[in-house]
Amino acid sequence: MKKVANLITQDDSNKIVVLSAVSGTTNKLIEISEQAQKELESDAISKIQELKSEYITFIKGLITQPEIAKKTKKFIDTIFGDLASLVRLGGERIDKEVVAYGELISTQLFQYYLEEKGVNSVLLPALDFMSLDSNEEPDIDKISNQVAP
Repeated sequence: MKKVANLITQDDSNKIVVLSAVSGTTNKLIEISEQAQKELESDAISKIQELKSEYITFIKGLITQPEIAKKTKKFIDTIFGDLASLVRLGGERIDKEVVAYGELISTQLFQYYLEEKGVNSVLLPALDFMSLDSNEEPDIDKISNQVAP
């Protein structure tokens, strides 16, 4: 994240940055999803706690300002609580929903990091504008209309 932030702040031009999950996160979320689908809820919850601990360590190396660290910790507690609730509820599409958490986490953490660095930025959460077509592929026309200025 630090390298990406350095890259995008080398000049003053506006940019749109699309992030993926932090390395290793997607694989862990897939494991969590598989355990949930097999109704191994306690194993899935245990994996969620392990992943949360990894993120807490990651954040300590990323965020240093106490006020932003506090917001970041609150976000992590909330997002991993939501993930645990999702696993407990289960459902048909749990695999896609669980895996989406990787990008949700990385984008919010990146936004907090940019805030700490004093970079003027805006977070556009994908869930606010993402739309899928009948084939469960991104509906480009609908998305374009939702993010148009």
